[in-house]
Amino acid sequence: SNEQQLLEYRQKLMDCQFDVQAAMKRNEELQSRCDELSSHCESERKIRMELQREISKLKAAKKEKNEKESKQNNRNETVNTNNQDDMDMLEMSLGMLRCSVCKDRFKSFVKNVLMKIFVIDIENVLHVE
Repeated sequence: SNEQQLLEYRQKLMDCQFDVQAAMKRNEELQSRCDELSSHCESERKIRMELQREISKLKAAKKEKNEKESKQNNRNETVNTNNQDDMDMLEMSLGMLRCSVCKDRFKSFVKNVLMKIFVIDIENVLHVE
């Protein structure tokens, strides 16, 4: 009976050792798989970070380009506005220099007599304004 109990205990001990070895082997496999997935996750994280940096750079470049274009458009509008203002001023100045009667000849000599302006052109033709 003692020998039989001893054999049963040995059998149980061997079964337990087998279960422990199987669990240890399974634990090693799981640890290996975990390391593999961690490595894969880390490489994907690095790739994702690089892509996010690229995206940030592209967004910054696009924003800078849009700002430059906006500034250029504003400058062009300002230049166009200034050009138009300059053209208007030039036209007004030229209008003041032209004879108000014929609107063709430029005033070469102006004489103010009794609140009347007389324009005498180069050919000495008298126009009354």
